[in-house]
Amino acid sequence: TTSGGGTFTHGQSCTVHAIPASGYNFVNWTENVAVVSTEAKYTFNIVSDRNLVAHFAPKTYSVTCLVVEHGVVSAAPNANVLPNTEITVTATPSEGYKLNNLYYYTTDAQVTTTIDMITMKFVMPSADVTVCAEFVKEQYALRIHYLPSELNIPDYSERFDFEAEYNIESPAVTGYTPDHTSVTGTMPAEAIKSEVIRLSRPSL
Repeated sequence: TTSGGGTFTHGQSCTVHAIPASGYNFVNWTENVAVVSTEAKYTFNIVSDRNLVAHFAPKTYSVTCLVVEHGVVSAAPNANVLPNTEITVTATPSEGYKLNNLYYYTTDAQVTTTIDMITMKFVMPSADVTVCAEFVKEQYALRIHYLPSELNIPDYSERFDFEAEYNIESPAVTGYTPDHTSVTGTMPAEAIKSEVIRLSRPSL
């Protein structure tokens, strides 16, 4: 709405006031298309008839993606977003990591949702939104196969976190060499299959 219009004497001061409705912002006052003020309260002296038009625009909001470790979070659209617009958020983990949760909250710090999918969609509220993700280390399988098969040593199988150090002691077998061995290393971003081969020790 607007106020302040009417009939004035020459040289009299006049103040017009533009009041935006809920969900809108004041943009400017124009006269014959030309912008004459960007202030909602516009004061001037009357020297001639004037025809002023107040312009309003819907409020827009932003989506901020926090910088997190071990991954990247993006949102589209993320600037000058109108309420009720669908927002798509994508969480991309770094190598060796996986998404643990993905969530967003409004300016009142209220968490709106938490999910474990790498893509999330939500409807933009009438507030700025912050998006955050948590990434954790992925686990990969380490399998050790023992040869020869007639030794009947069960295969070893376990999962380790990415970049974890492992040191797996192999069981000793009488009459075979080596007597003792171990498989050691740092877990890469993939499964590992290893073989431990023992040779029969010649009789003396």
